[in-house]
Amino acid sequence: MGNFLNWLQKLNEMPVKNLGFIPDQAAFSPEAKRYGWDKRDAKLLSNPVGVEKFRRLWDNTSHDYNIYLVRTKNASKYREIGEVSTSWLETNMPEASHIKPDGDAITIIFTNNTGAEKTHFSAWTAAHRFGHSLTQSRSIHIWKQFTDDLLRQLQELLNHNYGVKSNLAYGNNTRSDFNILHKLATGIGTFRSARQNNLRNFYEFNYEILAQYLMSKNQIQFKTELPKMLATKFAWGKPQGPRLKTNDPVEMESDLSNLAEYCNYMIDIVLGQCINKIFVM
Repeated sequence: MGNFLNWLQKLNEMPVKNLGFIPDQAAFSPEAKRYGWDKRDAKLLSNPVGVEKFRRLWDNTSHDYNIYLVRTKNASKYREIGEVSTSWLETNMPEASHIKPDGDAITIIFTNNTGAEKTHFSAWTAAHRFGHSLTQSRSIHIWKQFTDDLLRQLQELLNHNYGVKSNLAYGNNTRSDFNILHKLATGIGTFRSARQNNLRNFYEFNYEILAQYLMSKNQIQFKTELPKMLATKFAWGKPQGPRLKTNDPVEMESDLSNLAEYCNYMIDIVLGQCINKIFVM
């Protein structure tokens, strides 16, 4: 254990300012009680190689972070809370009450890994789930502004390139147009869930591009061409859906490149607004 703690202290000198375990690293033993973390997560977080890989990927972003992993019965009750104050921690999570806002970093407390995606707690999963906490944080108003505007720009792509007219807003998820947007997001994304056609729904697109930004040295990238068809259903085994009407590859590449640059610019602003704040996820 001493060697592990010495190694962990050395890691704390890297751009991720602090990576802490609460109550301690021993609590993440695979034999310990689950409290929101399964054995696969525990094996990763109790393995120096796994922790080093986790941290190295988070070091790809230009912002600084304090990341705390909590494995207690009490903390496991709190999921996707968003921004919290020190008084909230003192009242609801006293085991983490020593954590204070850092004027030079973003502080994130992970209390479990029980999201709907059912994936192991990789660096990418943590970055994705951080996005969920931003959605719950009313003070990070620029995040909502960004996601609303991104939705508008994707609708413009649909209208201009596929002839699909829509006027959607988040929360209106009964509309079939959201299925079309899901297919468009899957078709232009370069991250793994898009490449494997495994993006759960359109809402997850925002969190996946945030994760790509954090894990890929502040570089969101989209494909250079739009999908030729947005297949939303099948009839007699044949895909059906809006077909691409644009024939100019230069225009498509320019539109998608500009969209990626906009996302990079806005997420940098979002993260700047998160400095000196604490988030519970």
